[in-house]
Amino acid sequence: MEAARGCPLAMNPDPGRRLITLASIAAYLDMPHPGEPFVFSIPRVVASFGWSKATASRAVAALVLLGVIAWADPTWSYTEGRARTARFVATLADPAERAGR
Repeated sequence: MEAARGCPLAMNPDPGRRLITLASIAAYLDMPHPGEPFVFSIPRVVASFGWSKATASRAVAALVLLGVIAWADPTWSYTEGRARTARFVATLADPAERAGR
């Protein structure tokens, strides 16, 4: 969380100023095992950002619509008692490009 706040990552598609920290968290969660699903729960987003559940849900849904993350299991249901998992599908910008080299 601190890394995402302190050093948000540039990516394509660009999630915009309001969602870059949340998108960067998804990227950082993906880094240890690229392409593998990771838990991206609304309650954690609520706790981390101090947002309402509705705001957190809309922000995560926006990342899906923008193509930053994709749900790992499109048939997931909260009634099954499993955490929802996502995959990071955006492309991180090359650090050299971000520096304008």
